[in-house]
Amino acid sequence: RTPVTPAPTSPCTTRSKPTPDPTRILAPCPEPWLFVGYFAAQVPIGVIWTLASDIADKGQVTSLGAIQNFGGFLGAALAPAVTGYILHSTGGNYSLVFIVGGVLLIVDALSYGLFVKDRRPAVLTSER
Repeated sequence: RTPVTPAPTSPCTTRSKPTPDPTRILAPCPEPWLFVGYFAAQVPIGVIWTLASDIADKGQVTSLGAIQNFGGFLGAALAPAVTGYILHSTGGNYSLVFIVGGVLLIVDALSYGLFVKDRRPAVLTSER
């Protein structure tokens, strides 16, 4: 039986089943790495939520936040299916999965850099 515990203590209380897989030699206990990965994935959440208030007009912050959430939820729903399709099509090769993820990351960064306008008020300097 596996006890139900909060995420920070779960790597200490659960262990993977023994397996003859040779990769287990490199990572005999992968659970702490999963914890670190999940933690690191949640670190930018505050920045993501403040981004909406930085780039949207005062009356459109919640709309932009909702659009960002919808895009994130849509990606989270489609990612397992697309990953499974890619793995099935390539015979279990993860290289294309990471390439697709990297390309989507670059497209996302470029879209913010190219399409988001600077909303800060212009600072007027007086000429002497």
